[in-house]
Amino acid sequence: MPTYCASKHALQGYFDTARLELTEHNIHVQTVLPGPVESNIDLSAFTENINDVNDEFKDPPGAPDFVQIMSTERCAELMAVSVANNLDEVWISSEPALVMVYFKQYLPNLFRWLSKMFFLEGVKRLYTDKN
Repeated sequence: MPTYCASKHALQGYFDTARLELTEHNIHVQTVLPGPVESNIDLSAFTENINDVNDEFKDPPGAPDFVQIMSTERCAELMAVSVANNLDEVWISSEPALVMVYFKQYLPNLFRWLSKMFFLEGVKRLYTDKN
């Protein structure tokens, strides 16, 4: 998880800088940060053959019931709206993931506390239920 988070943070920094440098050339850079979105991409994860299906990821154990996964169509629609409105950065997600993103951005201390109280336990549950 730390490597994933670090790489996302690095990409945001990269595109923030690219946005500034390319403005004078009238090139707009947009960062899209989607939350949980319906996808079949993980069905072939960790398999040698792309046609094999990894049943383990169909219904991950320990996934919280309150996490709402956005449809691919809705995510694409919101991305199109953000492009049409020339937004620099857009967060696309259903509740409660979007609320957590807002907490992290605007109330970082509250986010850290909530993460320690709730999120870390959920991640641990995912690993222990999997084994």
